[in-house]
Amino acid sequence: GAIGYQELAENGLFILGEQLRNKDEFETVKKVLEKTMRVKLDIAAMYAREGNAPIERLEAALGSSSAAHVQSIQDALKKIVWTKSMCRMYTLLNRCAEHSEPALLIGETGVGKTTVCQLLALMRDQKLHIINCNQHTETSDLLGGFRPMRDREQALARFVQAAEGFGQSQLFQMCEVAPLQLP
Repeated sequence: GAIGYQELAENGLFILGEQLRNKDEFETVKKVLEKTMRVKLDIAAMYAREGNAPIERLEAALGSSSAAHVQSIQDALKKIVWTKSMCRMYTLLNRCAEHSEPALLIGETGVGKTTVCQLLALMRDQKLHIINCNQHTETSDLLGGFRPMRDREQALARFVQAAEGFGQSQLFQMCEVAPLQLP
């Protein structure tokens, strides 16, 4: 939990403000939290607090990996630049992971959403399943779906006929099983 009003306000801004896409709405949430909690929220300091911690945790994770795995990760890290937005995204995603909260990452292609998830999974030594979604992805693509059954009566009649035929078979009668009672 939060220790003091400052941390409580920061957590509130992370939870409420970061869900907003409009900068004005973000500023409104920030001002309300500052006024209500009587604190000053410094956005840059909130995200900079992580400092080099992500890189240090990654290096620690590399120390416990196999040599080939370490080399491939080091090669990948050479291509990563810890920009302000990358640190912000990492900080928010890490906080979600620490508190077992779900996260939905949205944004343009190439901003680092997948990369940040891969790094966080590596640092936490967790298996990552990546599902790339786009504007045409539907819920049924992820969860499956049911189709309405056409010709239900005919299909039921065929099933009843097959079940009755099975009940008349010698194999069924040899097992001395009571006949099937169908509706």
